[in-house]
Formats: sequence, structure tokens, C-alpha cells
Amino acid sequence: MSLPPGFRFHPTDVELVEYFLKRKVDGLKIELEVIPVIDLYKFDPWELPEKSFLPKRDMEWFFFCPRNQKYPNGSRTNRATSSGYWKATGKDRKIICESSIKGLRKTLFFYRGRAPGGERTDWVMHEYRLYDDLPQGNISFLGAFALCRVVKRSDHLHQLGEAKAKMALDSSTGFEAWNPMIYTPLCRQASADEPNLCSQEDSFKYMV
Repeated sequence: MSLPPGFRFHPTDVELVEYFLKRKVDGLKIELEVIPVIDLYKFDPWELPEKSFLPKRDMEWFFFCPRNQKYPNGSRTNRATSSGYWKATGKDRKIICESSIKGLRKTLFFYRGRAPGGERTDWVMHEYRLYDDLPQGNISFLGAFALCRVVKRSDHLHQLGEAKAKMALDSSTGFEAWNPMIYTPLCRQASADEPNLCSQEDSFKYMV
């Protein structure tokens, strides 16, 4: 897929769920098809950048993934690859828009080796799913697809460091030192009594 020069893709959690994932699940046209459909767990994470439609310099990659199950009569997803497995960490986070829960975001780390003795790597994935709140607090996930955002953490943090260095250089040369478009919140707190939707170190996303 050919993208125009300077193209950057930095959607918010709400945009990923409300526009891209919902339209994919509903079978509606997406204006710019920048997210491919792949069987993500057939690949190790370092193979995924080659499968992306987006520029590799962005250091994050997005995919629609069929929601495969580990067991025929269960709801657990098979997240094993040829070299390791993806393991969830923490609680699923609510994606909220206009006071309504639109989806959930699960955070996973990739481990080399076989469970439970794998070695954790710098590869991180956010898995987004549409959400339906059923009576008695039960949850139903909608649609045949999840949307996955994959990041290699060390490279992503290095890119953040370069952004800060550029800001310092701009300040020393008389250019504007702060641009409100450089950093945008990756997620937001669901409510006053709920925990923040992401950790401090990944609560901001770099934009160029």
C-alpha cells in the first residue's frame, strides 16, 4: 500500500474502537485502509512490522486480528506463536466516550519460550475489543475481530527521548520549545474512583 509523504497514523483509543474497529466489525467501509487483517498469532512480534501498511519509522503497528479461541467451547484466545506467547498483564481498561463504555483494552507482553517459564521481552501489545455490558455485570465481546496495536518498548522510548532532545534544541535556538501537538494522551481516566487507564511510562504517545 502506498501512503502520501509525511503520513502519520496516531489515533486515540476512542478512535481505534469507535471508528476503525466498529466499522470493521459492522462490515462498513473505512475511508483509508491502513490496518491490514492478519492472523497475528501465527507470527513472532519482530515479524509484524513487515506485515504493516504503515511506515516502519513510526515504531508502532496496527492490525485487525480474527478472534481465535484456545478451546472449542471456551472464550480464551490462543496467543501462542512459534517462539513464545503473549501474556496479559493487569486489568482490562475501559474505553469511554461521552460517558459510555465503548470497548476494552487489554495489555500484553511477549515472552520467549513456553509458558509458564518464558522470558519477558520489550514487545508490548494493546488489544482492543468491542464491549457489550450485559445484566448482572456480565460482559460480552462483540464481533469477529480484535484490533491490535504492537510496540517495541525500548525503541518507542528511544523515540520519545529524541523528541525531548529536539524540544531542547528548539528552545536553545529560539524556536518554539513546546507544541501542544507533540504529545497527546493515549488514554484517559474512566472516572474519579477508577485507576488511570495506562501506566505513567506509556500514558503519552509521540507524534511528529
